[in-house]
Amino acid sequence: MLPETLAAAQAIEWEVARARALAALAPQWAAWAASNRPAAYDRWTETLRVLSTRPRPHLLADLHALAPVLAALGGPGAITETFCAIQDVGRWWP
Repeated sequence: MLPETLAAAQAIEWEVARARALAALAPQWAAWAASNRPAAYDRWTETLRVLSTRPRPHLLADLHALAPVLAALGGPGAITETFCAIQDVGRWWP
């Protein structure tokens, strides 16, 4: 059920509603990731691909909403590392 629910949340066009839907889904996805790590990584990769097609502020809001999943997949340091990487890219982006 998670893939279908996640796809529906990703398809929401209005960024505020999408971020809220992703935030509501994130705890269940994070819990699922604990016992389904390979599938969870695949789903994360696909989610990043979809979300990266949106404007940067929308992507950042979506990533914020999905922070529990990021922590579940990469540990607590993954959130800090991800956002530091985003800042680094932002320094070089025109």
